[in-house]
Amino acid sequence: MKRILFLLTLLVLFAVCLTACGGETETQPDTTEVQTTPLETTLTTAPVTTEEPKLALVEDGKTPYRIIVSDSLSGDAEFMATVERFAKALSDEISVMTDKEPQSEYEILIGDTNRGEPSENGFYYTKLTVSGKTLSLSGHNPEVLSDAMAYMIETYPQGTSVLIPLSVDETFRLDRYYSEENQKSYADIAKEVYDSFNAKYFVNGWVAGHAYWDKAEMIETYIDMYEATGTKEAKDNMLSYAKMFVKLYGKNWSSNEFNDDIMWACIAYTRIAKLCDNTQYLEYAKTNFDIVWERAYDDVLGGGLYWRIENTTKNSCVNCPGAIAACLLGEMTGDKSYYDKAALLMKWEFDHMFEEDTGRVYDALNVEGKFNKWASTYNQGTFIGACTLLHEYTGEKKYLDYAAKAAEYAMTRLVNQEGIIDNGEASTSNQDLPGFKGILVRWLYRYARYTEDLEILAFLQKNATHVYRMRNDAGIIWTDWTKESLAQRYFDQGGYSTFGMSTAVALMANCQPWW
Repeated sequence: MKRILFLLTLLVLFAVCLTACGGETETQPDTTEVQTTPLETTLTTAPVTTEEPKLALVEDGKTPYRIIVSDSLSGDAEFMATVERFAKALSDEISVMTDKEPQSEYEILIGDTNRGEPSENGFYYTKLTVSGKTLSLSGHNPEVLSDAMAYMIETYPQGTSVLIPLSVDETFRLDRYYSEENQKSYADIAKEVYDSFNAKYFVNGWVAGHAYWDKAEMIETYIDMYEATGTKEAKDNMLSYAKMFVKLYGKNWSSNEFNDDIMWACIAYTRIAKLCDNTQYLEYAKTNFDIVWERAYDDVLGGGLYWRIENTTKNSCVNCPGAIAACLLGEMTGDKSYYDKAALLMKWEFDHMFEEDTGRVYDALNVEGKFNKWASTYNQGTFIGACTLLHEYTGEKKYLDYAAKAAEYAMTRLVNQEGIIDNGEASTSNQDLPGFKGILVRWLYRYARYTEDLEILAFLQKNATHVYRMRNDAGIIWTDWTKESLAQRYFDQGGYSTFGMSTAVALMANCQPWW
């Protein structure tokens, strides 16, 4: 009986196996093609997720942290109010202290505190990083730090907790496109000032009046605006002005007794030649540079160019622009000898006209060995420009070091207490001085772009923001940037000349962000 039951059990199991394995007759459809992926295969191919380790600043509203603010920022009431709001948004338990307090384990550092090394470029950048149990917002510009705090509150809270990835490394940069004070972009401000100037003074293809070098420098202002905007209107105006200049003064400028005047024109026409691939203008610049070099350079006083054809003084106003013109010609022609000439001129400047410890650029040295140590905005500017261009070519560190020192002098010594350019050059009797500032801002900007110096850009934008508010009802801005512009009828009197008022246009073109 047991054997029968055993055999029956085997038969049942056999039948079950046939059914499970598809062991039917040959007429049974094959189901192997519709079988699903085995469970073990699904498990081995599933993505493995591991959550990134995070620093818990706040957990369920509780926190061991406190905020430590750099003492250098603690006197800024508006900024400290922002920090207090940030602390409140994180947790009611977080207190705010300065870095005069003893260091503890759980800290959120705001600004360049005494807890570590100062951040590089910290004035215009803020970095959000984690080191151990410390969160840092490094930098010392309140505006960027405030932006970073706002970003944190928007990004990292999770319910009643605030969790920061340990690998966080984010950089915030100050927005330089928009003037908060004027509620306009710097590009819009530039266009408005440019349009107002043109409406009043750009007549029949150029700006009438003024002497040779004033016109050459106003051509450069139009070049600046074309570089800043790239518009057809700006290009057409630039080329129209340059064409009218040639009609008035010809192609050979040797009749001008001022060697610096010719160098200013050489710079303008080489810049246009580069922008527009104009070989004719390049030839004008090359020919006239060579004329000046031949008649003005010698070894008296150790080298350098004479200011005028009577050869009595050697001035920064011809040697620095001469070095700029030479660098531009070297770039455009491929002739290395022009760079060699530029280096010679700047060596003379370094040896005779430059205070290395202060950054001051002297004005002139006469053949009797007497110095005029007056520092002007345009000499500081062209010195900076020549050094920048020579560094671009040679890579020699000294050029950038000297340019930085000259820039520092200009931005701290040739300004008023508010940091607005004011060197007493808004003369009512001298027709040259009022236009000097436009040259400074042009080459400061070139240096800032080359070195990515946002501090200089901010300096230029600060001036632009202020100067824009100084315009009169016609939108014109006179040469004294520290005062509100007078009514239109006063503008052509004395030193308040068209050339002087073109400096505001140059400033607006040379304060635009380059990224």
